[in-house]
Amino acid sequence: MEPVILSIIAGIIVTVVGGITVQSWLKRVKAKECEKIEEKARQDAQAEVILQLQKDVWKLRKTTLIVAKILDDQTARNHPELTSSLEDIATELLSQSDKG
Repeated sequence: MEPVILSIIAGIIVTVVGGITVQSWLKRVKAKECEKIEEKARQDAQAEVILQLQKDVWKLRKTTLIVAKILDDQTARNHPELTSSLEDIATELLSQSDKG
C-alpha cells in the first residue's frame, strides 16, 4: 500500500478512537452533573421535611402547654387543696423538649 493511503487510514482510526473516547468522557461528565442535580433536589426536599417537622414539634409544645394550663385551672377549681405549679410543668416540658 502506498504511504498516503496508510496515513489516511491511520488518521481515520485515530479520529474514530478519539471521538469514542471524548463521547464516553462527556457521557460520564453529564451523568455526574445529573447526580449532583438529583442530590441537590433530595437535600432540598429533606430540608423542607425537617422544617415542617420543626414546625409540628413547636405546635405540639404549645398545645401541651395549653393543655397543662387548662388542667391546672380545672384542678385548682375542683380541688383547691391540691396545688400544682404551671411554671414547674412548663419548665419541665421545655427542658425535656430541649434534650430530645
